Amino acid sequence: MGLRKRKQSGSRLPEDIPLADYGADENITDNVKIQWVNQPWVRTALRGAAVISFISVCLNTPKTFEIEIPGLPLDFLKIFTLIVDSVITLLLALEMVAKMHMRGVFRGPNAYWKDHWCTFDGIMVIFHAISILIQALQIANPSMKYTHWAMLRCPRPLIMIRVVRIYLKFQLPKARVKSIFKRSGQQVWSVTIFFTFFMVLYGMLGVQMFGKLSRHCTFSNNTNSSVREYE
Repeated sequence: MGLRKRKQSGSRLPEDIPLADYGADENITDNVKIQWVNQPWVRTALRGAAVISFISVCLNTPKTFEIEIPGLPLDFLKIFTLIVDSVITLLLALEMVAKMHMRGVFRGPNAYWKDHWCTFDGIMVIFHAISILIQALQIANPSMKYTHWAMLRCPRPLIMIRVVRIYLKFQLPKARVKSIFKRSGQQVWSVTIFFTFFMVLYGMLGVQMFGKLSRHCTFSNNTNSSVREYE
């Protein structure tokens, strides 16, 4: 009676299965044709633009715009950040259009809006355009200084993900990556909800209870003339 050939373990990967590099910036068009949008210096420039965009949105606050720079107009920071945002939005929009031309918009297996990272980049371009529109209206109409529409700028700091995502690479088979995300997805979701709850809770409580610490409790016999603001 002949011995049967031992079946190999299912956990071992066959040699003919290619290992995929799931890097965020490694598009499928890289292996087909090197376009300008896939050049290394272009990607580096776009990451630098993302950092500048993050700094610009940090400057987009009413208190920052109240700072007077000697020898410059009062609205210098507003106009400067508007110009910077416009240039960055133009660069990101050109990249988006180029990728749509290479990959397709909605049709095809590698369409632009079917790729998660491309969808993220496209949404960031939309929020950049909205931010420019709001800031232009605020410059033209000073009464819109504290408009509620300015809350649409909130997602803009997420542009920093574009800078750090180049390091999120997985040298694993596609099936293995999906299996890992499927097993750990529930735990990651629970931790995210827990973290978001406490960040929002303590953030709101901190602003509501403390806010700007410019005035403090004083004695009942003090008068307005005897109390200074920093006391």
